[in-house]
Amino acid sequence: MAEIIDEEDLPPSWEPVDAGKWLKGPRQPMQPTLGHRSDGVYLFYPGKTHTVFGDTESGKSWLMLYVSTQEIEQGHHVWYIDFEDSADTILGRLLTLTDDEDAIARYFHYVAPAVPLWNGELLATRIEGATLVTIDGVTEALSMHDSSGRDEDAVAKFGVMIAAPLAATGAAVVTLDHVVKSREAQGRNPIGSVHKLNSISGAAYRMENREPFGRGRTGISDLYVAKDRPGYVRQLGPVAKNKMVHAATLTLASQSEADRTEVSLDNPSGDFRPTTLMERISRAAKSHGEPVTKTALVNLVEGNKQAKMQAVDHLVSEGFLAPADGSGTRKKLVHVKLYLKASDQAPILDDI
Repeated sequence: MAEIIDEEDLPPSWEPVDAGKWLKGPRQPMQPTLGHRSDGVYLFYPGKTHTVFGDTESGKSWLMLYVSTQEIEQGHHVWYIDFEDSADTILGRLLTLTDDEDAIARYFHYVAPAVPLWNGELLATRIEGATLVTIDGVTEALSMHDSSGRDEDAVAKFGVMIAAPLAATGAAVVTLDHVVKSREAQGRNPIGSVHKLNSISGAAYRMENREPFGRGRTGISDLYVAKDRPGYVRQLGPVAKNKMVHAATLTLASQSEADRTEVSLDNPSGDFRPTTLMERISRAAKSHGEPVTKTALVNLVEGNKQAKMQAVDHLVSEGFLAPADGSGTRKKLVHVKLYLKASDQAPILDDI
């Protein structure tokens, strides 16, 4: 018979929660507060574990680097624990998303482990105060720890010993994982043990590429909800394939000539809106003053040509640009009012 432990010796986590104190205190629903779409809807929960899984080059790391830029631009610390790639690749990609080198140096913490570490609580003391932790390469992480993604005990141990202590600091923890190679066998789960999904306390997303990413081109991937334990993300999107909710569309417009990447995370029911380019072009049109052709206008700013043309179309359809009356041709456009990126999440601002 197992030895009975004295109540005084119980570890703190085995003590019952004071339900009376909990009931009297302020109770806020567990809402997602990280990784916002262009319409202000968020995808990741603070203090919870998540996973994003999909084929190679489906855009998983790009997604999390974009979410990282959202956080560091607010002065929040983020960690990126990488078992697949190198600092040159990840930091290089991050620099195409934001040119704020000071913010990257101060708030973005990149780690490329070379030895196993089963003590997540030890690492948790280092990340205290961070809002986001990305663990890139679950299969490689388990292999480093002499385990397999198909081993349910190993997967459970990884979740309990590493991911959970990091989430306990209040950070949203997101693991990036793969799917099986066979298209017929792909479904709602990442590759390996079903426990990978069962152990998630936040949300799990399946990522599927629609248009390939690449330098100088625009790529598109879709994000589907495979699991949403708190339930605040699944309620926002339409049910799509395999009974999964279509949560967001990720668009990456690579500007090879400027070494920049325009990223948009959008409501899947709406069109891609290159909001950064829209603001740049609107400001350029205002500064230019004179009626200008669409081709000449897009040449006033740097960026991917296809995305710039889309930006002009949006500005015209929404009344920020208009055909120039009396210019001798309706092909010339004139500034009407200034578009600001913040307008997409607030009432449209008048010209300033």
